[in-house]
Amino acid sequence: MSSYCNVEVKGHIFDSLTLSKIMDVILSHNADCEVEDIKIGLKKNDRSSVKIRITADSAEILSKILEKIKQHGALVINDVSSFIELRGHIVDSFTLPKILDTILDNGAKCKIENIKIGKEIDSVSSTIIKITANNLKSLHSILDKVIKEGASVIPSDITSI
Repeated sequence: MSSYCNVEVKGHIFDSLTLSKIMDVILSHNADCEVEDIKIGLKKNDRSSVKIRITADSAEILSKILEKIKQHGALVINDVSSFIELRGHIVDSFTLPKILDTILDNGAKCKIENIKIGKEIDSVSSTIIKITANNLKSLHSILDKVIKEGASVIPSDITSI
């Protein structure tokens, strides 16, 4: 499962090596990062800021990264997402509505990215759903619940929220 979030760091991030330390943590966990915005203070007392999108192979790895980089002043500035897949008789067994209810009842958002409904009684249906929560703890909790209801967490390319 791929998970991502955006973080922001402000202050004297270059001369204090804060940005370098944060990048080291991200890369040491084999995660990807992309600088989305950077503002460099031009005078000695000016503060710099950087926004970084971090993409990790799993929500657990992302959580470990965030725990460590928060010690350097990084703040999560947006929601986190993961993708799940459902396969089988997801409509007539009410699996799809149960999963959607679980996501929404736990305060997250969801988007059905792709759905294929079987046309015959023996045909299998499938869907991919993007779950977006406001923090990793909520996302972990929701993923645990939907896995128990039959969902599979899948690796995927991450798109902007």
